[in-house]
Amino acid sequence: MSSMQSNIAPMSEYSKGGTTLPSPLTCAISAGLLPFVLQYTYTLNCFYYFGAPYFDAGLFANLLWHNDWLLTTAHVYNSDHSYLQVHFSPFLMLVNWLSYIAPTHMVEFYAVFMALIYASLAAAMCYTLMVCALPTNMWQVIALGLLATGFAFNGVVMQGVWMPHFEYAIPAGILMFLVHFKRGNIPWAIFFFALTLSLREDAGLHIAAVLFLLIAVQWLRTRSLPSLKPDMAFALAACAYSAIAFGFGFYLRWIYGTTVSVFQLIYTGTPPYAHLSMQILGEQIGRASCRERV
Repeated sequence: MSSMQSNIAPMSEYSKGGTTLPSPLTCAISAGLLPFVLQYTYTLNCFYYFGAPYFDAGLFANLLWHNDWLLTTAHVYNSDHSYLQVHFSPFLMLVNWLSYIAPTHMVEFYAVFMALIYASLAAAMCYTLMVCALPTNMWQVIALGLLATGFAFNGVVMQGVWMPHFEYAIPAGILMFLVHFKRGNIPWAIFFFALTLSLREDAGLHIAAVLFLLIAVQWLRTRSLPSLKPDMAFALAACAYSAIAFGFGFYLRWIYGTTVSVFQLIYTGTPPYAHLSMQILGEQIGRASCRERV
């Protein structure tokens, strides 16, 4: 871990030549303003201009407004079961609880929620760039802010913006966890670690994938096992949480009598990986290589 800490600046280094630059937190909030406003407006248009869509804005708006703790889906979706059997998300349970005390109504509440999700991408990236890139003047700060704002409008986000999803907060949470972890700010690292895990059952797998990659890089650079113990501890904890969360989802599906899981639909297929063949793998590799040449 120490090998990466040298590239991250302490807060006191954001002053140079007697002029104090904006703090990383201030820059992060500023970078998130444009994505917040645009996504808030777009979500409102989903309901008041385009007409409330069946999926996914309509689903989540109903799901997160004055619901029970199991997040029971609305009858209009031809189902009467807990959303937690689809995706286990304590985070959404907390958001639903906040809807009971929010001084607004369903559509505005959901619009603010989704705007914060998309704004978190720019805010997390801006914060990370500020503490890692070491800006020395205001022009550099503005450039980093623009880069972070652009990150919130990357191709993946724009392709799926018409079906808003809260899972975009997962990479934002991973960024904030890593930057605090590598700076040695363990309390905040634990907070963002737990927050990211709570978003969805497979968030732990995403965290672990990044951590295991960093562990491999650090091992090649330092050949020191003791320095890898904190990283390994977080990676194993993330995997353990995902295993428990997947298990809880399987339990709920057993309770509700649901046979097909999202894990099977997205990751394995039914029967597991039966759809894979050397021909399919060859075709996919060929398509990827063609795109790279183009």
